[in-house]
Amino acid sequence: MKRSAKGADALNEAVIPGIRMAAKRTIPKGKGVAPPFWTPELTKLDKMVQECKNERKRCTDPRWTRKVLVDTAIGRWKENVSKLSTTDSASWNLVKSMYAPRPLTSPVLVVDGHPLTKRQQAQALAKMYMSRSTKAPHAPEMRIPCTRSSTFRPITEAELDVALRELSSGTAPGDDEIHCEELKELGRVAKKCVLRLFNCSLRTGQVPAKWKHGIIVPLLKPNKPASSMASFRPVTLTSTLCKLMERIVARRVRDCIEDKLQPQQAGFRPARSTLDTLMQVTSAVRRRRDGEKTAAVFIDYARAFDSVDHNCIVKALMSFGVEEHLVAWIADFLQGRTAQVRVNNTLSEDISLTCGVPQGSVLGPLLFIVTVDSLSKRLNCIPGLQHGFFADDLT
Repeated sequence: MKRSAKGADALNEAVIPGIRMAAKRTIPKGKGVAPPFWTPELTKLDKMVQECKNERKRCTDPRWTRKVLVDTAIGRWKENVSKLSTTDSASWNLVKSMYAPRPLTSPVLVVDGHPLTKRQQAQALAKMYMSRSTKAPHAPEMRIPCTRSSTFRPITEAELDVALRELSSGTAPGDDEIHCEELKELGRVAKKCVLRLFNCSLRTGQVPAKWKHGIIVPLLKPNKPASSMASFRPVTLTSTLCKLMERIVARRVRDCIEDKLQPQQAGFRPARSTLDTLMQVTSAVRRRRDGEKTAAVFIDYARAFDSVDHNCIVKALMSFGVEEHLVAWIADFLQGRTAQVRVNNTLSEDISLTCGVPQGSVLGPLLFIVTVDSLSKRLNCIPGLQHGFFADDLT
């Protein structure tokens, strides 16, 4: 099938302005939030002060006004302290907000004793991230499977509604500035437009180019020096529309592979957690016979998500029998990806990412565990060896 991105790109370019316009017309403007200790008495006092200002006269003593504010704040604080409980999550959130260290909002990189400018920092980080996500020169080109129109299953309104409910509120948008809350409030006509875009993208195996671009925000890891580039964890902001589509694709892929994955993998799977691996290791130690020795090896793959080969992902999906239209869409989703690093409001130049799964994406973790499943199969063939996976952590 000949692939041309014009169809999906054109629909995406039409949908995004429509969502922005609808949001601007219908979403009310926010108002300032009053302090948590604000009371009706303070509202009356504030109104009286404003009236005095408007009439250009002095009706209250500023010292008395400040005293009322301070006394009210102290009274509210004492009330909150009296309600603190070790079993109350709100109490712990209050304590953390007071004592937790404030993370730096941007790097403070230093070279030869001189701090870099924001632009230089963004460029330096971008160069490092690109080196991590560049495939080896000898790596084979990705083979995208051919698709047949007879096997295409259109995305339904029910699937779209489920994916919309699963969207996380309060998350930062991607480069298109479309928020999850805006998508959740889409009307019937707007949903049909989004559904048309999604079905066009899946049917043709074309992912809009803007969905493949991400903004990387470096966040300082706990207790790490801000002067080192290795101390920052990259978080990628991508298109919310793409994340919505990813949820639909991920659910279909999971329905196909979940029963076929090796039971030793506990990462990014429903009703599984690190406790599964912990219990497995504990049981292996307790079951050992008298006189036998048990040894454990803990392996953490460095930059595993950044370096996984795209061709391996496609082969793994095909070996699981995933629908060819889904595999073709995922293959196009992985190739031709670009990103920029943002330090404060300063952006780096575009970089190309030719391997790895997109950090911050919905599909990324699922694609990773599908790819490493073959390693789990091989380990299961070794007599006397037991193992457990949690994503890229192997025991």
